Amino acid sequence: MGNDPYRTPHFSQENPANAERNTLLHVSSIIMIVLSILGLAGILLALLGFGALFGIFGFGAAGAVGLGVVGGIALIIALVTSLGSVLELIAGLLGLRGSYDPNRAKTCFVFGVIILGLAVLGLLMGDALTFGKILGLAVPAAYTLGASQVKARLK
Repeated sequence: MGNDPYRTPHFSQENPANAERNTLLHVSSIIMIVLSILGLAGILLALLGFGALFGIFGFGAAGAVGLGVVGGIALIIALVTSLGSVLELIAGLLGLRGSYDPNRAKTCFVFGVIILGLAVLGLLMGDALTFGKILGLAVPAAYTLGASQVKARLK
């Protein structure tokens, strides 16, 4: 432990060698990273599938215009969804480091509140309560709670 070159140094106000990790923030950060990567992969597969569908059927002029509108809408939805996934990925990566460092936990808390707000908005906009929506609300809530616990250590 003492001079291990592979050990990542972490911040602690008392003793940098004995930094205490917030497990809630750390685990929720890992879950956010995994879910955001899966979300980005799903968006990519959906866009590839839509492009393949468009290429297979070779619509005529009238069909191409209608499909072009649908394709434009699908692209806009994919971009908005991918922005949410990228935001979760950034928050997850920040949370891994913020689980040790109270100064970085402030940024994690802000990201957590933003993602939690987006999750609540998505929950209110939908018509059915699904496991995905509950998970989409629980993980950012745990992340935000963990960030607030680490941030409280600074005081």
